[in-house]
Amino acid sequence: SMQRGVRLLRDRVMGMLAVRADERLRDVPGMLERPPTYEAYRAFDRGIRLYNAQDYAEAGAVLREAWRLDTTFLVPLVYAATAAWNRDQHASTDSLVKMLRARQASLSEYFDLNVAYLENLLAGEGDRALQVVRQAAALAPGSRAPYNAARLALLTNHPAEALTLLAGMDPDFHRRDLADAI
Repeated sequence: SMQRGVRLLRDRVMGMLAVRADERLRDVPGMLERPPTYEAYRAFDRGIRLYNAQDYAEAGAVLREAWRLDTTFLVPLVYAATAAWNRDQHASTDSLVKMLRARQASLSEYFDLNVAYLENLLAGEGDRALQVVRQAAALAPGSRAPYNAARLALLTNHPAEALTLLAGMDPDFHRRDLADAI
């Protein structure tokens, strides 16, 4: 019905406005290409708060729910996969990565790189993961990618690169709270 159409459109417009107003998402490329419904955005917002508080178990559940509310909105699944990885739940990470790969045409380059990063970590390909996360950091210097790249550079015995990456991060942005970056 016309009424239902208006409701759905309003939900998308509100989702787009919410994403635009969200400082955490301002520097994340591709977020506005496919704005979520407002309901899905609200669940995503809750999930990201839990994720940033490092409550990865609860975050994973809420982020999967955000995706279920709007299955065109794949970004929550990327964070759900990362949350699973952060809890050493590799089987769960792998199944979420496979779900994302099946829908990868809908992912922006930045989130596609995040999925490739997880794929390489799962495969134990540390150097390849570092190459991928370097690209993500270059695309989104205001995101968490430079931090992830610095951590991985340190773990793969590239301490000078880790220092360079950390030195290039905007200290005001990260003083605000590194965990606010996504």
